Amino acid sequence: MSTQKKTRYYHKGEKIFCLLTSHTHPNVFIPVSAVVQEMKWDEINPIYRVKIIRFYDNITFLKKYLKRMRFSNTFGAKPGVWKLDDEDLKTVTALTKKIREGEKKYYLTVDSVLCTKYEHDMRELFAKLIFFLIGRDLQYIKENSTRSFYRGDLKFDSIQEFKTRFEKFFSDKFSEQDLKRFLETL
Repeated sequence: MSTQKKTRYYHKGEKIFCLLTSHTHPNVFIPVSAVVQEMKWDEINPIYRVKIIRFYDNITFLKKYLKRMRFSNTFGAKPGVWKLDDEDLKTVTALTKKIREGEKKYYLTVDSVLCTKYEHDMRELFAKLIFFLIGRDLQYIKENSTRSFYRGDLKFDSIQEFKTRFEKFFSDKFSEQDLKRFLETL
């Protein structure tokens, strides 16, 4: 039995849910719903060219990242930044309107592994990715805050002290067993 996930294919005109990311900000994922415009195969998976129809983040988050992220709007094209004015980034509605008016200029390509058919599947994928990123960042915090040479305000005298404080801070978010298992993975 194969453990490889079966790739789902989407057709032109089909509504899908995607996580946008870019080479300039690979750890930033922007959840959107979109309509497939075209599909092309790379060496392994399909890549979709999509038209965004809805953003799920608030405008504060989008304003911080969208102007600096680079996206390809056609297959094989060099990624470029979107030209967005401050007026375009006042509200999510204004941003969505700008993108719909600009049509093909704001199409972008998305790898199929970041696409789902249903919103709840996108939310699950997003949660897994963010959990991984947070865990990785917490590992860096643990390593740096317990270094013997470090004497700053965020210093922990031992890894056990870090774990104890972490348990107090997040005890309402995890079961006791899951919290201990998570701390062991850091």
